[in-house]
Amino acid sequence: MGRRPSRDPQLEESGSAASRAAAVLATGGYDYGWFGGRANDLDDHRHVAFPVQGVVVDQDRLTFRFDWKGAVVSGRLYGRSFTGTWHQSTGDGEVALEFSPDFTAAEGWWTWPQGPARHRAFIRLRERSAKSGTDE
Repeated sequence: MGRRPSRDPQLEESGSAASRAAAVLATGGYDYGWFGGRANDLDDHRHVAFPVQGVVVDQDRLTFRFDWKGAVVSGRLYGRSFTGTWHQSTGDGEVALEFSPDFTAAEGWWTWPQGPARHRAFIRLRERSAKSGTDE
């Protein structure tokens, strides 16, 4: 006598890591940023961050955009580990991020294809402007 599977594959898919990450990032308020690169005058001690936009999920694939030279980050999320590529008007390269258990932050690296060096990359809750001084 055969046993039924204990899990429903459709329910598992709807609760995939990529779906959970996309749901968090799509709420707004998150930035994708990096150290080094042209945006930072090639200085690995400086960083920039841009709002995550246009979050799309397709099974285990996660794609998002941010306002820097038409940039798109796309890749696969296995558990909390994201590996993929970044594309922008001036080039492309690889990116890898490890998300926190609740998908509200990620740390990792990015590279240029022509360079062996890895530079820090991150996703995090957007920092409030010091000028605002008020809670929303």
